[in-house]
Amino acid sequence: PYPNKDAAMNTLTTDTVITYRPIREDDIPAAHALTQAVRWPHRIEDWQAVVRLGTGFAAEEHGSVVGTALWWAQGEHQASLGMVIVAATHQGRGIGRELMQRVLQETGSRQTLLIATPAGQPLYESLGFAATGTIHQHQGIMQAIAPPAGAGEVRLAEPAELGTLVDLANRATGRSRDAIVKHLARV
Repeated sequence: PYPNKDAAMNTLTTDTVITYRPIREDDIPAAHALTQAVRWPHRIEDWQAVVRLGTGFAAEEHGSVVGTALWWAQGEHQASLGMVIVAATHQGRGIGRELMQRVLQETGSRQTLLIATPAGQPLYESLGFAATGTIHQHQGIMQAIAPPAGAGEVRLAEPAELGTLVDLANRATGRSRDAIVKHLARV
């Protein structure tokens, strides 16, 4: 149904046209504002990273971004998706479903992991996702801590150890985490 992923496609909603197109870096401020409105913790730098590392769609109305959905390849057979958000003023109009369907069309047959809020759970379940667990998010400013007793040597990783860190992340998750680990090492 989406033969050219670079072409903008339109859907008529109740009283206006919503345009769906590939997300761009110049959408980041508007996407950030969407997440700020619902108190998601993402910073502009987080949005820059997820857009650069992945791909996805923006929904816009009259030139303003009103929704997003992104996905990230994790090897040939797996993907993750997220940053699925629709402005509160535009919810209930099928925009989230359309964004999800476009992203899922692009992920193809990959096994896809979605980390989501409970608010989106009914939509995601209607698209075939099933809840498999809970993630608890903690955030704050990292401070120096003493290693736990018996932990052995704890030190900062060296640049030459990046390959080892990538391998550990891939084995721990069963997914290709190369791009994200390399990005995190740079920042």
